[in-house]
Amino acid sequence: ASTGSGYSYQWRNPGVIAGATNATHVVSSAAAGTYFVVVTLTTPDGSCPITSSNVVVTNNPVTATISPSGAVSACASTPPVLTAGPTFGPGSPFTYQWLLSGSPLSGAVASTYTATVSGTYSVKVTNTYGCTGTSTTATVTLGISPSASSISTTLASCGCCFIDSI
Repeated sequence: ASTGSGYSYQWRNPGVIAGATNATHVVSSAAAGTYFVVVTLTTPDGSCPITSSNVVVTNNPVTATISPSGAVSACASTPPVLTAGPTFGPGSPFTYQWLLSGSPLSGAVASTYTATVSGTYSVKVTNTYGCTGTSTTATVTLGISPSASSISTTLASCGCCFIDSI
């Protein structure tokens, strides 16, 4: 909006937005809608209101995914690689923050994460519009506990050595 002496502003959506009387108005992405500003120039001869063009604000939600999801069992020697989605599409490039039990993992900001600790993982994905989404969870269990009938197969697949099978 034009600035300077004698100008006043009133932002609308379509009704008056209380307190929105500056030359600029910040709208969160969650407040989707059509906005415009009425700029009034007041001079000694009177006032002249001018209405701006509409600005459409859209909400661009992110549907974050994690793969694999649900219960994930693995050998401690070969921890699972978790993959976040989306990795492309509207709003890309995306940024990622991996979470363990809801808390951010320091430095875990790539689209993939190797889960080296048992726990409940999720990922927060943010698009270029600042919209975020958090995935469902993957509960990772490392050092799986096999049943007695499959212990020799499981130990071998985990790279463990054994002398006798049960």
